[in-house]
Order: sequence, then structure tokens, then C-alpha cells
Amino acid sequence: MASLLLASLLAAAPAGALVTTVGPTTAGVQSRSTLPGISPIVGHPLDPEEFSNPSGNPIVSVNKTYAIYWDPTDHYHGDWQTVIDGFFHNMGAVSGSYASVFAVDAQYTDKANQRALFKSAFKGAYTDTDPYPASGCNDPHPLEGQDLIGASIGKNAEGESEYEPVCLTDQQIRQELETFISQHSLRKGMETIFYILTPPGVTICLDGGGTTGHCSDFVGTVSEMEKAEVARVTAEHNKEPYIESEDYKSYKDSFCSYHSDINPTNLATGDEDTILYGVVPWTAGGLGDGHLTPNDQATPAYDCQDGGYDPSAKPAGKHEAAPDQQEPNQVKCPSQDGSCDTGLADLLVNQIASEQEDIVTNPLLDAWQDPYGNEATDECRNWFAPVIGGASAAQEGSDAGTLYNQVYGEGSYYLNSAFNLAAYKLPFPAVPCISGIRLEPLFTAPTTVNANELVGFDGMESDITLNVGTAYTSNGHPQPSYTTYSWNFGDGTPVVTGQAPGAPSDNSPNV
Repeated sequence: MASLLLASLLAAAPAGALVTTVGPTTAGVQSRSTLPGISPIVGHPLDPEEFSNPSGNPIVSVNKTYAIYWDPTDHYHGDWQTVIDGFFHNMGAVSGSYASVFAVDAQYTDKANQRALFKSAFKGAYTDTDPYPASGCNDPHPLEGQDLIGASIGKNAEGESEYEPVCLTDQQIRQELETFISQHSLRKGMETIFYILTPPGVTICLDGGGTTGHCSDFVGTVSEMEKAEVARVTAEHNKEPYIESEDYKSYKDSFCSYHSDINPTNLATGDEDTILYGVVPWTAGGLGDGHLTPNDQATPAYDCQDGGYDPSAKPAGKHEAAPDQQEPNQVKCPSQDGSCDTGLADLLVNQIASEQEDIVTNPLLDAWQDPYGNEATDECRNWFAPVIGGASAAQEGSDAGTLYNQVYGEGSYYLNSAFNLAAYKLPFPAVPCISGIRLEPLFTAPTTVNANELVGFDGMESDITLNVGTAYTSNGHPQPSYTTYSWNFGDGTPVVTGQAPGAPSDNSPNV
């Protein structure tokens, strides 16, 4: 019987975005306000059909990751670190697996025809105990008094301690990162990704902050801002004017996480001195965290992980019948510290996963993106299907569900789906947001075969997720590359190849 071997577009192929600069810059270093690089709370215009890398700018083929918790006051709970570090470890341990959202990124290439392969190695976690510098920005919405972790500025009239909020700029993050890398002799370069994580009470802004700043929190409550967003969308749909309030503008301009680079030599390809980094501030809210005041405990964060929508539970509306925060690593409440907050780390894990995809496909903020600057995860923001386990019902103590859509080793995770550009290039199978790759060759053999009869083997029965990608010519021009089928009849005759529909050559070879 003939056998079918399927070579996906992951096989080696033949040999412009809108960017706004904010805040202070140094040579080779920029913070981009809108996109790319920012995981926003409110989405921006999308143009997925034009998602491209026309100049073939660099991607990251293989990578090593470090987690750095900048936490001099020990407010990043150990159980959170256990969940996050476990994710980094498991992500590295299953590298190369098709059953991973990161495997989808391998369709993205650069002009050297390198692919953003799912090959990641976790090199370890560090706690940075350097004290925070004086705030370089104005926190739009600091936590309440007893929750703050900044320097004490005395006592109020009731004798209670008052604290100065900690608000860090991207420039301060970069300075600390460069110092920490030097102190610990860590290796830089285009194959290393550093993640900076900060605890609750530390806000990060890309500028001076305040109500008009680009910050990791915003003025007002989530419920108020959600109502404002609904009003804006409704007005846009009805072609009516909508006047933004200052609170809504603060919400719209806030972000969940971001990535950038430090490239001192300004080389277009980066070099051994380039630092690729992702910043993941605490944007997980405070549900179930008994260490916070009641007001701060009541703060959800589904805007940064809006994946709990269950059509069967609430066919009309959102945020009503099922929780939107999903925490598959939540422990039985209460946990050892008396709270029910371990699962909040799952929301940070999702941000790390999103930044990982965006960094490997757009490391220097000039590679794969659409004309609006949206990156790979922006095209599928808050899309988590298909779910493979857990429950959407709110758990007592955390008010969160336990859904998950990825399993790495013994770890279960709820990660944003990946953008499949191939779905916009060919109509088979045309699924734009997917959580892994399927390469399952299949065909139905003819019932009876006699000598000298002509028979057909239709490989299009195969379950193929990716079937077209981009390769670059020797002159650096992008061109399509296609999935190839290889037929081996097992009788010593030559292997015969064909291509999927849409390829310029015949896809049904004469055999």
C-alpha cells in the first residue's frame, strides 16, 4: 500500500507599521506607544489580510528565556512565581511540539528564510532586589494606602502610614535591566528574551502617566469603562458622534504588557549586544487576594484575559452568567497564605505567552505586523478556542473559572490563540485563529487495484492546519511557499511529490 508523507510549510523554503514614539529615547532604543509592541486593553483597527513582513526583517528562530522579578519589597508571592516559572519550564520542555500555540509562529519567516521555530529553553528565574528609583511617572490609579509598596512618606492624621506610589517608566525599566544583566553576566543577543515582572502596586507607564498617559492601569473602574466602550462601539455602529471622557481615554490608552528592544549599534539585524525584553506588570487584578483592601480585591482583569465567554451560558451579552477570568492553576481555597489568589498568575502567564509570540515574530518592532501595527496576537485578541478542559463556572473564593486550552507536561494553561496567516492566503482549511498545528496525512485507498490500472490517492483528506507561507528570494522579495505532499509506494519506485491547492504548479501529479 502506498504511504503519504506530508511536508508542511515548516520545511525549509528556497533560497511598515504605524509607530509612535513616546517618552525619552536613547540611541537605538524606542518605546512605541500605540503598536507594535503593546498588548492593549482596548483593541485597535485590524487588517489581517495585509499582515506581512515586506522587507523580510529579522525574526527569532530559537530562543532562551529569563524571568526577572523586580521585587525589592517581596510582594511577588512565591505561589505566583511557582506558576509562572513552571510555565517557562514547561514551554521549554515541550518545544517542537505541534500541539502548542507557539508552533503556529513557524509560518513566519525573514529574508534569510529563517522561521520562528518553537524552540525555547528556560534559563532560569531571578529576583532583582535593587530598590525602585523615585517614580518617573504619575500613577493614574494607585492601590489603596495599605496596599502600596513604595517608600514611606510619613503618617496621616489618624497615625496610619502613608506611602508614595511606585510608577516606573520604560526608560527606568531599561536602565535596571541593563544593570541587572551586567551584574549577573547574562548573555544578550537576538536569541535571548528577558521578561521583567513587577508585583501589585507597581505601575508602569511609557510616558509621564496620569489620566492622559499610556500606563498599566487607568482611571475609573472596569465596569464603568466597559460601559463606555459599549457606548463607543454603539455610536460607531450607528454613525453617531461619541465624546470620550478623560477616564475613558485613560482606559483606552492603557495596556496589559509590552515588548521592546535595546539595540545600541542600531544594526538592522541586531547583534550580540541587542537586548530583547518583555515587560509584564501586574495587570491580573485582585480577585481572591486577601492581602488587598476590599476595593482592590473587587478589581477584575478580564480585559487582559477576556476568554470566559460561554455562548451556552449567556447567549446574549458578556460578563453576566460566567466569569471571564480563567485560572486553571488555582489551588483549593484558601491557599497556604489564607487567600485564593494563586490563580491570578494564570492571567500573567497569558500575557507572557502573547509577548513570546510577538517577540519571536517581531523582535525589533519592524517585522510581522499589519498596516496598523497590530502584531500576531493582536489579530486574535481574546480568542481562546478550542477549550479542552476545566469549567467556566465561578469557583468559590476566586470568582474565576478553570478553563484551559493548552497542556504542557503536567501544566494546564489558558493562552490566547495564534494568528494563522495561511488562512487568508488559501481557503483550506481557512481557520484564522488556532491553538496548535495538525499535520495528519490521510487518504482512502482504492478498493481493488489491478496491474496497469490508473488509480488516484487524494491527499486532500489530510488534516492540515498550515498550507501556505512566505519565502524570500535571493533579492529579498517575498513570495508564497506551499505545502508539499510526498508519495512513497514502498516498492522501490521514486517518491512522487505534489502540492496543495492554490500552488502555481500541478497539485495532482501523474503517478
